[in-house]
Amino acid sequence: MSPTPPAPFPSFTKIWHTATYPSIPPSNPTLSASNKTIIITGAGTGIGAQAIRSFAAAGASFIGILGRTSAHLHSVKNVVEKDFPRVKICILVADITQKYEIDNAFFELTAFAGGGIHVLVNNAGYGERDPLIKDADPDAWMTAMEVNVRGSLIVAGAFVRSAAEEAVVINITSFISYKPIAGYSSYAASKAAAVVLFDMLQMQNPDLRVVNMHPGIVDTGMTRRAGGAGQDDVSLSADFMVWLASPEAAFTKGKYVWANWDVDELKARANEISGSNLLKMTLEGWEGQINSDC
Repeated sequence: MSPTPPAPFPSFTKIWHTATYPSIPPSNPTLSASNKTIIITGAGTGIGAQAIRSFAAAGASFIGILGRTSAHLHSVKNVVEKDFPRVKICILVADITQKYEIDNAFFELTAFAGGGIHVLVNNAGYGERDPLIKDADPDAWMTAMEVNVRGSLIVAGAFVRSAAEEAVVINITSFISYKPIAGYSSYAASKAAAVVLFDMLQMQNPDLRVVNMHPGIVDTGMTRRAGGAGQDDVSLSADFMVWLASPEAAFTKGKYVWANWDVDELKARANEISGSNLLKMTLEGWEGQINSDC
């Protein structure tokens, strides 16, 4: 086995991954998505497109692929259905900021699959480099809020109304939500707000399992536009999602995790993680408890 690469960021686990590995292959029967219906937003390219392949490889019965560009969705559908002929893919052309379009898309998928949706991957997002706050154009700055917060609100609401029992929500976030970088104030603020939104979704819907997931630094259009370069293979984030959606990852309910972290180390600390404030966005040093019904 090749040596583990040094982690370029602080890591919760000793082992740091940059590509998929034997503990998270979608072909593993313990991670099976058989008889499940999945919906993935931002599914036409990048992380979303790879997630379709991983859930198809895990045996998902139905996958709704949602995005704004029909050509991208059809291209992905054709390739995945050729490689995984048992999966049935439903193309959903919609803008996540438009409630009517999203409500219709979720209704269409439940009709297509003949039942509720088991897994939501909330992957669609927007992020660009910003001027400093003192120079920012408020209208341009709010674009990230419109997509990453309003869009997530609309998608989350539609999912709750369409979800199967014990459904799973995977919100694709970014470490910038808690470790801001100076040139990305709108992206950082919107991602932080979305994490809180999904924490509230978990609080209001205890039967769901909601997880915030940083996918690693993947070579995507958004990464390139931001002037960055990919460090992690897209297969890592996609296969990690399949693991998160499986019963093995039940202890990650309500948590914030990185795709780079080693799942065997995480599982070894399952009781510690699930029974504490570990891996949650909190105010460090403040351990007060309040009535969640307030």
